[in-house]
Amino acid sequence: MDVPGLRVYLTGLRPPSTESIAFPRGDGLVLGTLFDCATLEREPGARVQLSESESDRIVASGGTHLVDRYWGRYVSFICSTSNSTLRVLRDPTGVLPCYYAAISNLLIFFSWADDARMAGLDGCTIDWHYIARHLCCADPQSRATGLREISQVHPGECIELRDGKITASRQLWDPVSIARREWPNSIEESTRHVRARTEQVVTAWASRYPRIVHLLSGGLDSSVLLHCLASAPSRPRITCLNYYGLAGVNSDERFFARLALSGHDCELIERPSQSPAHDLRGMLDCARTTVPLGLIYRTLTQEVERKLAQDTGAAAYFTGVGGDAVFYQGPVPLALADQMRAHFGTNGCFDLALSIARMDNLSLGSVLWQACRALLPIARVDEMVKSVRERSVVSPDVLRAAANEPDFFWHRYTATRGRLPPAKLRHLYQMRGYGVYFYSPFAERGDPEYVCPLISQPLVDLCLQIPVYMHTAAGWDRALERRAFMDVLPSRVVQRRRKGSIGVAMNVLLQNNLEFVRELMLEGQLIEHQLLDRRKVEAALTGANVGLSPAAAEIIGEHLSTEAWLRRWSFSDSA
Repeated sequence: MDVPGLRVYLTGLRPPSTESIAFPRGDGLVLGTLFDCATLEREPGARVQLSESESDRIVASGGTHLVDRYWGRYVSFICSTSNSTLRVLRDPTGVLPCYYAAISNLLIFFSWADDARMAGLDGCTIDWHYIARHLCCADPQSRATGLREISQVHPGECIELRDGKITASRQLWDPVSIARREWPNSIEESTRHVRARTEQVVTAWASRYPRIVHLLSGGLDSSVLLHCLASAPSRPRITCLNYYGLAGVNSDERFFARLALSGHDCELIERPSQSPAHDLRGMLDCARTTVPLGLIYRTLTQEVERKLAQDTGAAAYFTGVGGDAVFYQGPVPLALADQMRAHFGTNGCFDLALSIARMDNLSLGSVLWQACRALLPIARVDEMVKSVRERSVVSPDVLRAAANEPDFFWHRYTATRGRLPPAKLRHLYQMRGYGVYFYSPFAERGDPEYVCPLISQPLVDLCLQIPVYMHTAAGWDRALERRAFMDVLPSRVVQRRRKGSIGVAMNVLLQNNLEFVRELMLEGQLIEHQLLDRRKVEAALTGANVGLSPAAAEIIGEHLSTEAWLRRWSFSDSA
């Protein structure tokens, strides 16, 4: 696209999965994957060709028509010649990253930091305020990033520019308004809606990939996804990949994966989730991303997935990531608080309280107290920064500062705290953006794409509108999802509530890499900048029981990746 004030370059097109859709008059462009809401029920995967009339509506509406009528995984560039306004719009799911930075007198928007560096963005400096907050909450989702020079466009946000400068930003997708809409349907009707919508969005995504590697854990979400993929009219060739643990409580999930696969004509590949001799030094080869990403899982799995994709010819890895958030796997007593707020004194409130008490082995009084406490205004703020108080090795000053800055973690939805009940607020917070899943920090050009079909706008909108006390009917988390697919999934999978523990496996991994971990952490920048407490870090990485403490798990599970990311940017000039 080349119009006055805007030039768009692109790389990595893979039609029909990831493509470029131009407006006929040359005044707009959509990059990524686009579906039409109007064809969702009869032909979910139909490819979109924007007509002149549709493109004109998108331009005239400032992008609103694109958000209302279409869905997918995209970033759009729109040029309004009537008022010389350029617009950059990121889709509401936020799965495709979109960042921006100033280079001389230009603004550059991009999805991958190395592309921006090739275009002239160099000499980036670390935003230590962001890093400090990141240590307290791994995914703060602020406009800031780990680099001072780079900011991000929020999911569903439209940035407006004139004369090369940002003049305004508008949130075109308002999940708060969606969550506040009246939902008049019964549980039975809600269940049917969830089943139909889930099948529709998965069918749409499946139509774009003839060969797929499906990451099948045997959990509820990945099993639902497998059923929908296997039932898709396009009949993609599916190879399932299951990672099983070598140690830890219930870490070997092959039993559940095999159960989920029963009745489907798909191959199941089983691989250990890690090798005892795995060298974590490979973390230092991560890409220079704009924000620190979790690196441990990718270092353990990237080569396995790349080799399997090459052997099968797969163009995508499908994953059930996001299902926990969309279908609500959160504190169930919060759902009781929502129902009490909407229908206080009804039998439904008491029935749900009893169900929660039975399911979670709690007293009825305890359940009622948790629900009542959640209705207090201060509790809603606490919920947003709860993870801050659970950090073991972060410096106390950093923890206090983060706890006093909840808006940093809640970004543009700060004003919604009084407009949504506690569980729905938590529901919305869980779905605050998944841009970290599109690119692997160890990806090579030509690697398959990661696809998260459950993070699709039509399904997200539906589940946001449904009250959380329906999502947790009878005390079950993800209750509507369970009910919707109970006739096609094994009962053991439907009734599964918890995944296997990886604590023991992570302990073994830490023990085998202790020298490297100690060196990287104790001589690293997080301690140098006094963001981590050196005494606590050293104690957690010393002694016969190293790896068994929550502090050690926090270090290897979270802070080690951040330190590796900092090391990567420190040496970026010489790389």
